[in-house]
Amino acid sequence: MLILLLVLAGVGVAAGAYYYGKQQAGTKSQMMTEAPAELTPQSNPPPGSASPTPGVLNSDPTPGVSSVVVYESEGVIPAADKAQLKARNVDPVIDYYAEQSEQGPIATVTVSFNTEASKNTYPYTVRVVFENAVHMGFAVERKAGGLGWWFPECMTKCVVSSQYQSKYPEIAKILGY
Repeated sequence: MLILLLVLAGVGVAAGAYYYGKQQAGTKSQMMTEAPAELTPQSNPPPGSASPTPGVLNSDPTPGVSSVVVYESEGVIPAADKAQLKARNVDPVIDYYAEQSEQGPIATVTVSFNTEASKNTYPYTVRVVFENAVHMGFAVERKAGGLGWWFPECMTKCVVSSQYQSKYPEIAKILGY
């Protein structure tokens, strides 16, 4: 009789743990797919409007492609740097991976200050998380003409569409088009 009670108690504990785990997994899944209210996609100026900083392209990600973009310490990032980060790094990486099917769409892009020893040469870091949880990151170099451009690194020649090449001629030039 004691053995039967122990078996039933064990089954009850196992079933409870199973259902608790399922409930937690559902909660985590919901948490991962819903952006917090304070993290909303950045608002882009209307297409064709003047760029807020001279010499900075006013690009927008391809219509229909939406990713949450977060600028950590946003109020501290100079407006000129933020405009260059968006035009030269954030929008091109979102558009490039929207064209590629390997990783899937980008879920979030986070721009942060670089706090490592290289911060004078590379003042910002960018973290990219795809919807399938794959992630990547890169540092943004400061050059004489402002912040550097992000470009894909491929084992062979990178393939980008003619639309991408015309939207980002600087990247197309780096890639040898």
